[in-house]
Amino acid sequence: MILLADSGATKTKWVLMEQSQIVNSWIGPGLHPLFIHENDILSALHELPISPKNYPQEIYFYGAGCSSPDRTYLLEKSLQNHFSGATIQIESDLVGACKALCGRQEGIAAILGTGSNSAVWNGKSIARQQISLGYLLGDEGSGADLGKRLVTKMLHQEIDPEIRDHFFEWFKTNPNELITQIYRHPFPNRYLASFAPFLIQEPYREYFQPLVKSALHDFMGKYLRLYPEAEKLPIHFTGSVAGKNEKLIRELGATWNLTIGQIQPDPMDGLFRYHSKP
Repeated sequence: MILLADSGATKTKWVLMEQSQIVNSWIGPGLHPLFIHENDILSALHELPISPKNYPQEIYFYGAGCSSPDRTYLLEKSLQNHFSGATIQIESDLVGACKALCGRQEGIAAILGTGSNSAVWNGKSIARQQISLGYLLGDEGSGADLGKRLVTKMLHQEIDPEIRDHFFEWFKTNPNELITQIYRHPFPNRYLASFAPFLIQEPYREYFQPLVKSALHDFMGKYLRLYPEAEKLPIHFTGSVAGKNEKLIRELGATWNLTIGQIQPDPMDGLFRYHSKP
């Protein structure tokens, strides 16, 4: 029995599998090591409906922020205590995206979810990646970035007044409260990303397309185009933002002669295939 986890800043998707069959799946809170405490991890693990009959022997956890052992210490410790005897492997969400999108083939994997990231995959491991600066200094094209761009324009009154009124009504907030929440919210990246869906709802999708296109342009121009391998390898995307803006991504890719491969909003299907027994 194998337990897979794909954890972002907002949520964690768990899949329990045996051989090539899914036994069960659940959605839990995001377990980003930079934004969560040990008690939160333990609470999330206790909520998993695992019984002695479906106890996993192997656990593969792919998570945002899980790029080094010093960051994942508490997470690994909690998993070991909760799943005594199981083999546990923790890797970054970027490694998970590469396995899900590229499998055992060469390619470039890009994440556009709450945050953003990318890497060149040689079929076995990450061969090259651009530095990820997080939502404060980077994360171009991500949900947090889109939310930040939108909120900034709202607060600067650079948006059509009718749309601006609908925005504050939709989210049941006002300019002062919005600013306060951004600076006091325990998960500011999640909070900013929560505004991104407003950009693609009708009838405003076309109105906000230049904003979304600018963010995607920055991500592809500052990161993807800089890989020497981008001239010959397909570029695959995963994440909620990627899934909702496939047309724009393919249009931008064509302008730079980039080969855009598959776009999967959810990487778990690819991770399931990767870990399925032949």
